[in-house]
Amino acid sequence: MTGETHLSGEEQVIHAAERHLSSGSVTHDGYAALLEQYRKLARQTEKLVRISDRQQEQLNRVNEELAEKNSILADREAHLVKLVDEKTQKIERITIALVNALEDANLLNDADTGNHIKRVSKYSAVIARAYGCAPEYVRKIELYASLHDIGKVGIPDEILKKRGSFEDDEFERMKQHVLIGFRMLDSEDLDAMAKNIVRYHHEKWDGTGYIEGLAGETIPLEARIVALADVYDALTSRRAYKPAYCEKETEDIIRAGAGKHFDPAIVDVFFTRIESIIAIRDEYT
Repeated sequence: MTGETHLSGEEQVIHAAERHLSSGSVTHDGYAALLEQYRKLARQTEKLVRISDRQQEQLNRVNEELAEKNSILADREAHLVKLVDEKTQKIERITIALVNALEDANLLNDADTGNHIKRVSKYSAVIARAYGCAPEYVRKIELYASLHDIGKVGIPDEILKKRGSFEDDEFERMKQHVLIGFRMLDSEDLDAMAKNIVRYHHEKWDGTGYIEGLAGETIPLEARIVALADVYDALTSRRAYKPAYCEKETEDIIRAGAGKHFDPAIVDVFFTRIESIIAIRDEYT
């Protein structure tokens, strides 16, 4: 009996039939009944095997379909990554071309304006890095800060180079350079950061700036950073309408502007990197 416990169901039926037939304790009709039980069990087993085979085939088909879909998704993802990379490279080529053209135009007109562009870009990168911005953000702000005054190409020289203060109408005309610059960059192919810098770098933390009177954190971060970099450079540089301020005077003005003209957090960060800022100023003056 112990050995029979390891037999399959159909084997146990056959062994039982043979044992009863050899002992004479079963008739041929009884044996036939036992064989019929075996056949029934065999049919059930075969049906189960067919069901199992079908399920395995279905599982295999599902796995194949999943593998095919995963492959398609991977190909699409790779294609999208490629498209994004190509568009990013295109945007950067366009931006670099604009920066170079702007620098060339300014260098022909005013040598220090070209250096102003470089200083503001590098100051902005130093501030953004100290503020904790990601490396890609720092790289982009250094590139796009070069465009902050691109709209001044649409302002007459008699206003740009005027000695002394602007009349009200002249100042209103000067304000338009941010909109002129924005329209020059108003293309879906150009990064939003570049547009934000050009349009909003004259906004003030307390809402008294131009051109839209934005306040606080509604001003994009990149514009708040470039605003400080731009003013610092304007204060420490000679202009047609003023001499350069000394470092102490400049720093006092910026500290007084925290929470008014400038984001106070950015002012704090700026002064943690003042030595680097001064080194850049000296290098590009």
